[in-house]
Amino acid sequence: MRERYCVWGALRLAVGLRENKTLKILRMIRNPMQNEGCCGLLKALQANSGTGMEILDLPVSDIAWSKELAELCEAVQTLLPNLLLRRGGSTRLQRKSLLAVELRPQPKVLGNSHNAVP
Repeated sequence: MRERYCVWGALRLAVGLRENKTLKILRMIRNPMQNEGCCGLLKALQANSGTGMEILDLPVSDIAWSKELAELCEAVQTLLPNLLLRRGGSTRLQRKSLLAVELRPQPKVLGNSHNAVP
């Protein structure tokens, strides 16, 4: 599917995910659905104990992940340990490592990229 979902669209999709048992892969990496839309999808999976979801790719650059979203990712991973949860399709941020990686502060750049201040 090549549709782009905003917050409203992601929340509507989440309604279906609460009941769906057959969808295995959902790639949402280029959708401007913000934290609210991501949380809606994750809460739907949390409520669906019979989900068949194996891979969920969430957006990377369109949103700044909140602490709430990172904690929800952790909770869903605990509940669904076989789910591969990725941010922007990256295989580096998956499984239970999401919370620790997402909450790490980003370095501030002053001037050019050669004199970054951590």
